[in-house]
Amino acid sequence: MQGEHGRSVPLEAAALIDVAQTRAGLTDFGDSEFTTPLSALVASFRNDAWPLMSPQVREKAIEELVGLLVNRLKVTADRDRHPGIRKGSIERPLIVVGPARSGTSLLHTLLAQDPENRSVLYWHSADPSPPPGLAEPTRERLGTAIATLTSLMAADSRIEVMHSYYAEEGVRATEECSSFMPMAFTTNRFWYFYPLPGYHDYLLTADHAAAMRFHRSFLQHVQFPATTARWALKSPDHMYWLRELADEYPEAGFVWTHRDLAQLSSSVTSSTCLTRTLTGMLPATGRRALGQDSMKVQREILDKGMRGRDAVGEDRFCDVSYHDVLADPVETVRRIYRRFGRTLSESAAVAIRAWVDGNNQTKHGVHQHAPDDFGFDRDEINTQFAEYRDRFGFGYGVRRSFE
Repeated sequence: MQGEHGRSVPLEAAALIDVAQTRAGLTDFGDSEFTTPLSALVASFRNDAWPLMSPQVREKAIEELVGLLVNRLKVTADRDRHPGIRKGSIERPLIVVGPARSGTSLLHTLLAQDPENRSVLYWHSADPSPPPGLAEPTRERLGTAIATLTSLMAADSRIEVMHSYYAEEGVRATEECSSFMPMAFTTNRFWYFYPLPGYHDYLLTADHAAAMRFHRSFLQHVQFPATTARWALKSPDHMYWLRELADEYPEAGFVWTHRDLAQLSSSVTSSTCLTRTLTGMLPATGRRALGQDSMKVQREILDKGMRGRDAVGEDRFCDVSYHDVLADPVETVRRIYRRFGRTLSESAAVAIRAWVDGNNQTKHGVHQHAPDDFGFDRDEINTQFAEYRDRFGFGYGVRRSFE
């Protein structure tokens, strides 16, 4: 990427910030605390991934980081321009957590069918300024989001199978929190595209309170000019910072999804192989080596999540089996609502059934993956995830239902 006067932009936090401020014509990021995770991410790129990246991929990565900084500047400017944004209330949100590929997207989409719930859409994070409630999503405004999503979907036909929601809904698809948390540089989304073990280690150990404040500010931004909203949210990333998230939203209810570890382990590794292929970051040693790395990361995320859950308290959580969601989606949502003192309306139940009827899980094909593809061994996986298996009853080829 070329900066001002045609010079290449170095991979340094200060340089990225300077280019973003020049491009946006703005200087205020809201606070300076985002520079800590940004610096951790830049350091991991430099030490872990940069030597393996082609010049084209390096340029694309820098452009992405600058674009995130520009969006943050614009969102902050909107907050100053419209002081009412700061007054927005987030009422008793439902937040879906759980490991990647455990049904979080499916459950989140079902919750979003309830007209009383609000969810972030794909285009909200791609082009957040001005606040969506102040500007109609014209095709001109949606242009950036459409171009980005079209390019992603065209990169590999398997993306349509793994992320069928994008194929169905396009830029109006229900989106997870990790779509906008990159503006706080607090997300594991980068890891799925690039080998960034240093950044993953940072996420495991850092305090994320400042990032959770940004999380709230973005929801206020999207819901404005509404003064209050009940949100349905999700991200597997939340396992890193459950304690900080619960502190930020003391009335939130957390829905933890679970899945047979044989299916989960091969699905998440298959997905990571695809995203790493898109950036040329699939290791020369291949899929099995990435499988081992992927499972280590997933186990560490689950361990961090369980410690966070212990600190937050069991009364804030509802456990859901992915397999139960598939078997009876309406009853699963109804059980979640009961757990948190809500009632599923008949109109919401009808909307959920209508969505399920129109969105068969294999409508766009079957995500082909198997544990043997990555050399996963039953005993090894069950040993690695022993605490999780004993606590929740999910192992390699083992699942349970929640009543």
